[in-house]
Amino acid sequence: MVDFNVQEIGSQIQYKFCTKGEDIGFAIYYDPSGESDDVTKMDQIFPTVRLECSLVPIQGVCICEKKGKYVIEFDNYYSWFSAKELFFNIKLI
Repeated sequence: MVDFNVQEIGSQIQYKFCTKGEDIGFAIYYDPSGESDDVTKMDQIFPTVRLECSLVPIQGVCICEKKGKYVIEFDNYYSWFSAKELFFNIKLI
C-alpha cells in the first residue's frame, strides 16, 4: 500500500505500474479523517480490479476531490501462491 495525506482539493495522484508476469489487483481508498490504516474502514473510490499489466504498463490519474488520506493498494490475493515483481511510480501533484 502507498498512502498520501492530501491537503489541497484538486491535487492529482498520478500512477504507473507493471508486473513481471501475470496480473495484479489494484484499488484506491479514501479516509476523510486521515487516521485509519485499515482499508476495510475506508471509502473505496476506485474498486478493486485485476489488471493484466505485464506486457503494457497501467497508468492513470486520481483527482482528489476532498482533503484526507488516499491509499493505493496493490493486491495479490487472487494468486497468492504466485509471487510477483511489481514496479510502480506514484506521485502527488
